[in-house]
Amino acid sequence: MKMNAFTTGLVTGAVIGTAVGVIMDPMKDKHSKALKSYSKGMFSNIGHVIDNLMDR
Repeated sequence: MKMNAFTTGLVTGAVIGTAVGVIMDPMKDKHSKALKSYSKGMFSNIGHVIDNLMDR
C-alpha cells in the first residue's frame, strides 16, 4: 500500500511539475492564450484523476 501511494505521488508530482514548467515558459500572446485554455482543462482532468485515485 505504501508503494502504491508513493508511485501515485511521484506521478502526480511529475505531471503537475511539467504543467507548471510549460505554463511558466514565456510565450507569445497568441500561444499564451491558447495554453491558458488548454491548461484549465488539463488541471481539471488532473483533479478528476486524483479524486478517482483517492476513492480507491
